[in-house]
Amino acid sequence: MTRLQELEREVAAQRARAAASAPKPPPPKPPRVLDPSESAILKRVRRALAVTGRVVIWRNNTGKLPAIGRGGRSYPLRYGLGVGGADLVGLLKPSGRFFAIEVKTAIGKQSNNQKAWERAVVEAGGFYRIVRSAEEALEALDAATAAMEPVEP
Repeated sequence: MTRLQELEREVAAQRARAAASAPKPPPPKPPRVLDPSESAILKRVRRALAVTGRVVIWRNNTGKLPAIGRGGRSYPLRYGLGVGGADLVGLLKPSGRFFAIEVKTAIGKQSNNQKAWERAVVEAGGFYRIVRSAEEALEALDAATAAMEPVEP
């Protein structure tokens, strides 16, 4: 074996030792599954409630837009049922009882205005529930209609 071959063998052995002792990269992380957005949950909830035929439901968008009044003056034009209003409002069939659903993500929380709106609905005899999925919305519908059924003595 020539001196060059010996050096090549020695370099190859050093590289192999270095590769064996080098820290191994961590395994790739699984793809992150994002929680659905509130609007995605809202679409599913609205669809699930509508197909039951047990409630008439409407989307309650709330907010304000710039508007131009007399004399060209700008002012905020508010729309919806009011600040804090539920995302979905409707009437239970056949009773006509008011039905309100606030949709939240897994970590979403009610604002103070939404809490006040909930109190107003419940105090007036309506039904209000916070839901985080279509399944929870259907459970809320069951609870709302069960509360309206007469209780036998």
